[in-house]
This record gives sequence, structure tokens and C-alpha cells, in this order.
Amino acid sequence: MKKRYFLRTVCFALLLSLLLATPVCAASMGSQLYDSQISLAGQAQLAKGVYWSSGYNDYVTENYLLLQPGGSVAAVVGYGNDLYGAASLKTAVNVLTNRGYSVLAGLNADFFNTSTGVPVGMVMFNGEILSSESNGWETIGFKRDGSVIMGEPKITYKLTGNFGTLSINKINKEMSKSSGLTLYTKVYSTTTRASVSTYNVVMDIESGKLSVGGQLQGRVVAVGASSSPRALAEGQAVLSLAQEGSASALASLKKIAVGDVLTVSVSNSSAWGDVVYACGGSERLLRAGKNVASNSTAAPRTALGVKSNGNVVFYTVDGRQKGLSAGATLKEVAQRLLELGCVDAVNLDGGGSTTLAALLPGNAYGQLQLINSPSGGSLRSCGDYLFLVNQGQAVGGLSHLHIYPYNMLVLAGSSIPLTVKGSDANYYPVTLPGEPFLDVNPEAGVCDGGRFIAGNAAASGQINASLAEAAGSTNVRVINAPEKITVYKEGDLSKAVTALAVNGNDSVSLTARAKYQTQILQSSDNAFQWKVNGPIGSIDQNGSFTPSPYGGVGSITVSYGAKTVTINVTVAASITVVDGTVQILDGFENGSAVSAAAGITPRDNGNKAYVKYGAHSLALDYNLGGNTAVLSAPANYTLSGDDPYLDFWLYGDKSANQLTVTFATAAGAEEIVASVVNFKGWQSVAVPIPGDCYGVTAFSVRGTGKGTVYIDQLMSSSVPVMDKQGPKITVDGFSGGQLAATIQDDRSGGLDSKDIRVTVDGKAQAFNFQPAGGTLSATVAISDPYAHIISIQAADASGNLTKASHYVAASQTEDIFSDIQGHWAKPYAEYLFHQGIISGIITDAGLTYQANAPLTRAQFAVIVANWQGIDGAAYAGADMPFADKASIPDWAYNQVKAMYTLGVISGYGSGNDLKFKPNSNITRAEAMTMIGRIQERGFAETELKFSDAASVGDWALPFVKTLTAQGVISGYNNKIMPGQSITRGEIAKIIYSLL
Repeated sequence: MKKRYFLRTVCFALLLSLLLATPVCAASMGSQLYDSQISLAGQAQLAKGVYWSSGYNDYVTENYLLLQPGGSVAAVVGYGNDLYGAASLKTAVNVLTNRGYSVLAGLNADFFNTSTGVPVGMVMFNGEILSSESNGWETIGFKRDGSVIMGEPKITYKLTGNFGTLSINKINKEMSKSSGLTLYTKVYSTTTRASVSTYNVVMDIESGKLSVGGQLQGRVVAVGASSSPRALAEGQAVLSLAQEGSASALASLKKIAVGDVLTVSVSNSSAWGDVVYACGGSERLLRAGKNVASNSTAAPRTALGVKSNGNVVFYTVDGRQKGLSAGATLKEVAQRLLELGCVDAVNLDGGGSTTLAALLPGNAYGQLQLINSPSGGSLRSCGDYLFLVNQGQAVGGLSHLHIYPYNMLVLAGSSIPLTVKGSDANYYPVTLPGEPFLDVNPEAGVCDGGRFIAGNAAASGQINASLAEAAGSTNVRVINAPEKITVYKEGDLSKAVTALAVNGNDSVSLTARAKYQTQILQSSDNAFQWKVNGPIGSIDQNGSFTPSPYGGVGSITVSYGAKTVTINVTVAASITVVDGTVQILDGFENGSAVSAAAGITPRDNGNKAYVKYGAHSLALDYNLGGNTAVLSAPANYTLSGDDPYLDFWLYGDKSANQLTVTFATAAGAEEIVASVVNFKGWQSVAVPIPGDCYGVTAFSVRGTGKGTVYIDQLMSSSVPVMDKQGPKITVDGFSGGQLAATIQDDRSGGLDSKDIRVTVDGKAQAFNFQPAGGTLSATVAISDPYAHIISIQAADASGNLTKASHYVAASQTEDIFSDIQGHWAKPYAEYLFHQGIISGIITDAGLTYQANAPLTRAQFAVIVANWQGIDGAAYAGADMPFADKASIPDWAYNQVKAMYTLGVISGYGSGNDLKFKPNSNITRAEAMTMIGRIQERGFAETELKFSDAASVGDWALPFVKTLTAQGVISGYNNKIMPGQSITRGEIAKIIYSLL
């Protein structure tokens, strides 16, 4: 016990001294925000640093390995199954593992040809040169004692035999016309991969290897030219030369015969004679303590530095990732390595190649995990790698304890499960013989049942583990002011959840992550505050969302302190509501109980493009300015009864502002977020009415900027599902002048006769309606032999409209127009003629309709006025501001005035340039819009599925949607053709369908 207490005391004192020290400021990278270090095995450590760079106005994140040579951990060079073709880190690790190496960590090494994957510089493995250096290219060598050498070895290769002597230019490099004599072995690939014709000498290797100062001897087994790549076999070497290369070298090669003995001699370099592993770099960054790096831009970087005491730094810095790491220039990397104590350093491949992975102690070998963040989003395959390997042997027995997560940043109030793993004296994993004892200094939190429970205040500390004679510790820092919150689905951290669409019977488990200075904090979901806005369901303290089976639209708010993230939620109903009731509080047809306040102005809106039901809606014009603010429009609505929800329709302006409702309750005012307005168009909104509530006192907009939102059909409701289905009307029969029909509505508390209308050819007709059974009867007197239309229209308490018609066929036929015999528009035109809506055109051929002719805007105004029974003379004194009104024909003048006064037509342009263009053909979209402005709003709408639906303008869209849903518009060949002129035949059919 004494020993354990002493260990903890020393560790905690050391930790406090580190925490109380002045924050490190690395001039090369910026002000240090975070650092951590963990021992991988003995003299090898993994370190991380995060900085804020004012120069980049961004973070810079570094990860690096520290190695003290001479112990059980050594550096080696690795690659894939051969040198040709870049290999993944995993493949390179597997190759080394199969060769008996215990890999602790790895990072990318030399630059490589992206077309072939062949490293640019030297590759030496276990003392054998597998690929030669490139002129002017730095080489990094690792000697048998673990020390590092840097520079240009300038090793030469000679081929000797009976023919004489030749210089070998390259070992296992890409072949080209200018390559010179190149030696290939099976380590390169399965063939020489030559893309040019070559002359080749193949020899069986009998002794030696390509080592510094060594020799390789072999006997020639084949010679000759080849126009295709030469196969490479185990135990052989191929000397290859492009046939269009050096003529003298080619002549010498051709003197070699099968059976000749050849020797390849590698020059001796005393400085490199003891090197066992080597790889290339590109340029020197530090030389004898001086920064000699060239100018460059910021990028991800990999480099290797050597300290004056011989210790080695394997360095990476991430880049090209805004908000994570800006990267660094070569000079900045060199300066950072100087700050770490290096005196010599070489640049390695960077950019998307920058990679660092490590085996955390206590884990099984082969389970390396990625430490850095590659700029491409995933690991890039590389030509070769540098690895740290454990050369010690597994001895068994517990010597070290390792606590995970290590070097924790924890969100205050979180409960974090801890895992303790064990390793032997040489850091090989072992099974723990029991449960370790865990403790932590009380300022940071407590350890209980294998978990660390963080306190609520910002603090730092150390978690200690002990078992038998083994011990271990890790630092912990508690953060209570995170910078960002992100929400994910439980088990899937690949994509943040910003919106959620679920079925009413499908629960969803959400999880939150907090970030602080680029670091994701260890956290538990119950440390966050979870809240549901709107009647869409419920959510517990662990982020488990249970949606309402009724469906609805709302949001989930996840917050911690001042940080909040909102997720918009749409729930599809999983049950059908058959017993819900609603009570209209305001339909906004005759003003409203909402008044103006500073910055927000309510107004009566009669533009039916922004009306959901009836002819009017409430517009809220707001101007919040550039800073987050709230504007409230006072309201005065009394709530009575037991309805628990306030329902209304909201037309959003896609501002992402919040619309809130303030309720008057016995406990005071309570403001509830009704909707996040990140949509354009109509959405139904349902807001839970607080308990002991007796009124609605305000509508408010929270956020920034200016805009307009529209509200329609304010209701109280028994269920949080907006009624979107109109009454069902069934015409049971018409015989002997007696009309019988049934009208049913599953919701809204029944139907009222005041909301039902029966018409004959558009003219109101008396009727009798029995609400109890939903039966309707009417006596309809028809005395002429012409066709007639009997229509029934009904509205439910929510404002939904439905219409059904019974068509009475003509008892005699006649040909009114001489030009439409057999035309599809004939019955529609003749019906409108008898109703006095159209009169036809007199020509030499008699009375014609000209069904295929386009309709002018003036003609359309007259037809619509006749259809609506409007006497144009009554509007003779009305104002009409069109600049081109003098061009309106006399026969249409007063009807155009009437249509303008009633808001059916608006013209082109504005101000003094406002024009009607009476003689221009009216387009299909214009006609549908004008008809839509006449029709009462409340009929169903449908999403347009025409192939050219995207060409329908916003100003026409709501009207095209509702006419399509009513079956008035069907299109042609799956096209709506909004810009095409409407024909006289088409308008006849449309009006006929609407009567």
C-alpha cells in the first residue's frame, strides 16, 4: 500500500506541475492548445499537439513518434509484396508480420511514382539494397545500433565478367530509353514492367547479395532481346537495357553468353556500411542545427528528425482540413523539429500520403489504429513505409497497466467507461489476473464501478490503476464549455444528423458529441440536455427518441451550456386519426387578433399564392437586423376546452429563424418554439398547449434578417395531427329532379350545413342536410334539354374543401359551332355557350368556336367575367393603372377593370411600366394562376410529377398544384407546358370541370 500511495503522489505532483506551467507556445505552429503522450513500448512514445495559428487563422495538428535508439524498439523500412505498385499500410504491416516482426507503429516514407508506386529513392531491407538511390535525393539509414544517418550515400554498382566491366545505373527502377543498365530482382514485381524493347541478361544468383561493400554472383541462363516485359523469378536477377539506349553498353551486354559467371559489386562506403534499413527522402530540412528548408506552401507533411543525443522524431502534421489543421510549410516543419531538439532532418512524402498509425499498448499485435487525419479522408497507398518494431520477446506476467481512453478530454458531467489492459515487461499484451483498482483526484471527478464520472466544473487530474505490483495512469481534463455539438445516430458516426424523417412506430437512438479545440470530448449522452419541440414524440436523457404515432413536424434540440444544435424532425403517422376534433380560433378571413410591434407588422394578406384556406391569411413582416434578436407581435386569443394542441399552417421563408408562440398560463407567460423556418412553402405546425393555459398572447420571430411568414387556420385540436383530408362526398343518385348524396368526415367534430354548397351550373341551390347521418337531399328542377352540372362542395372544420359533381346529359343533340364537329372540345364549348359564358365567332362559315386557336388575355378576361357572373359595367368607374390600357378593346375594357379590381389579374412590370398586354396570348401557367385566384383555397394540392414541372414559376406553382389535384389539369405526354399558349378548347374544358 505504501508503494502504491507513493507512486500516485509522485504522478499527481508531476501532473500538477505540468498543468500549472505556462502554456507552451511553439513559434513555428502557433499557440499550443493541447498535447498528449503515451508510451508504446519502453523507449518509444506517441505524441500529439494542437495549436492555434494566427497566421493561418486555423488550427494546426501534429502527431509524431519519439524513439530512443539502442533498446528493444527499432526502426525498419517496409513495403508491400513487391516494390512495384503502391501498397496500403495494412498490406505492408501484414508483410512484416509474416516475416516475424512485431509492428508498433508506422508512417509513410519516401515519395513515389504515382503511376508505378515505385519509391524514388533507396530501399534497403535487412542490409540488402532492394532499390537504388536517386541522384540529389536524400537517404535516411538506420544502423544496427539504431542510430540514424542522413545524406547521399553515392553508392555505385559494377557488373564484371569475361566481357569486361559495365556500370549498373539503377537497381529495381522503372525502365525507359534513358534508364541505362538496370538490374531487376523478384522483389521489384513479376516482370520488369518495361514499356520499351529491351535486351536482357538473365542469371541465377549463386551467392552474395546487394549490400554496401558486398558482391552478388550468378551464372547466366538466358540472353536476348525482348519487345515485352521480361519475367522475374525467385533466385534470379535480370540485367536489362533499352535497345534504344547506350549503344556501347548494349554492345558489351551482347558479348555475354549463357554459362558466363557475372559479378555485381557494390561500392563500399564506410559511413553507410553498418546500415541495415534505408529509405529515400526528398530534401534536407535541418543540417547541423540550421533550418535549410526551401520555401513552400502549407500542406500535410511527413518528416524525420534526429536530435543531438541521437533520439529520433518521426513527425507528421495534418493539413488541408479547415477547422482541424491548416498544415505547415517546409520551413515551419523544420523549425518545429528544431523546437523538438532535432539538429538534422529530412522531408518525406506528404500531402495525401501523410499517415501515422500505432498499436496502443495492451492491444494484440496487428491491431494498429490510425492516429492522424489523412487529408484525402482515407489512407493512401504508398511506395514504402517506416515502422517501429518491438524486437523484445514476450515474457508473460503482468508488468504494466494501460488505461483507455488515454489522455482524456471529458465533457463535464459525463460518465465514461474505462478499460484497463495489461502488458508484460516487453509490452506484449497479457490477460489481467483480476480487477484493477481505479482512483482519481477529487477535483476532476470520481471513479466508480469501472467508470470515470466527471465533475461539473472545469478541472484537470490523473486517473490511476493498480493491480498486484503493476500500475498505470493517464491524464484527464474536464471541459465544461464545448465549442460545438454534433448529433449522430447511435452506432453510426460517419454522418451528422441535421434532419430526421421517421415513421410514427420507429424509435431512433441518437447520440451527441462535443468538440473542444478540434478534439472530440469523451462524453455520455445524459450529460447533454435533450428536448422535443412540437407534438412529435418524446426523448429521454440518453437521446432515445420515441416518435408520436400521430405524426407531425417539429424539432429536437440538443444543448450543453450555451451551445445548442437543432434537428428538424418529420414524423409520418403510423395510425389513422378517426376521432379527432378541432376548433377554429381564427381563419384570418376578416382581420385577426394580432397587432403590430416594433420591427414586426401583421397584415391581412389576400394574395392567394400565400393562402392555405379561404381567401386570406395573416402575413407577419419582420426586420430583426443583423444580430440575433426576437420580435413579438401581440395576439389575443382565448383558449377554452380541453384541446391540448394549437395547430396552424405556416408558410416559411427559408430563413432558418424560429417562430414561437407565447401562451398565457396561471404560472405566467410561456414561450414555445413552434417551428424552425428552414423551409419555403406551407407546413402544418402543432404546438403543445401548456397546462393551466387560457390564451395565446404573441407570435414571435427569433433570429436575424428580414422577411415575411404567413399563418393560416389557427385552431385548437385534440390530437397533434393536422387534418389534411377533406370530407368524402358521394352522389347517391339523381332521378326525377331529386338529388341524394352522402357527406362524411372522420374528423373535425362533424359537418355544418353552412359549410356546404349545392350549385346547378354554378348557381346556388337549396338543399337539406342531416349532420347525424351526413345525408343531403335537394330538388333540382331542369326544364330544358341541354346538359347541366350539379355540384356539391363541402368544407370541414379545418377548412379542407372537397367537391363532387353529377353531370346531367343533354336530352337532344345539336351542332352549335360549324367548326368543331368531332373535336374533343365540342361538348364543353356547347355547354359554355348555353350558359352564356362564350358566344363564338361569326365567320363566312357561320358561327365557329376555333377550339385550337390561342386565347388572348383580353378574351380570357371576358370569359372569366362571364363565368363568374360579373357585370363589367359595375366596374366602369374603377381605376386601372395599366400603361397600355388604351389598347384594350372596348368589348373587354370593363371586364379587364373588374378582373384587376378583384385581384384576378396583375399585369406585367410595375409602377408606370405596368402593362396588361391585352392582345398577347395567355399562357397555360397564367390562365391556371388567374383561375386559382378566383377559386377558394382549401382544395388538396399534389406534388407535380410532370417531366417539365421545374419550369412552373413559383408565382403559379400553388395554383397548378391544386388544379392538378382536382383533376382539372392533366397535361400532355407527362408535360404541363406552362409557357405554352392556352387554346380556346382547353379553357372550355377547364371551366366545365370547375362548375
